[in-house]
Amino acid sequence: MQTKQNWLSTTVNYHFVQPGTGTTRQQHFANVIANPSDEQVLAVGNALANLGEATNLESAELTVRSTILSND
Repeated sequence: MQTKQNWLSTTVNYHFVQPGTGTTRQQHFANVIANPSDEQVLAVGNALANLGEATNLESAELTVRSTILSND
């Protein structure tokens, strides 16, 4: 059986923390490129963290939606 995978969308949800305060924030991005590398995701997250005072990137969640079609 042969299959074909069709990419639908990629989203990234960044989690930021402010040390000493226990405050966490999230920033969601939809319509991200199909296959971002770990380095690209982290580079954007770190750039966003640098926009705020005393804000550190804690993690990033990458979600990819696709369909898998049978070619039978």
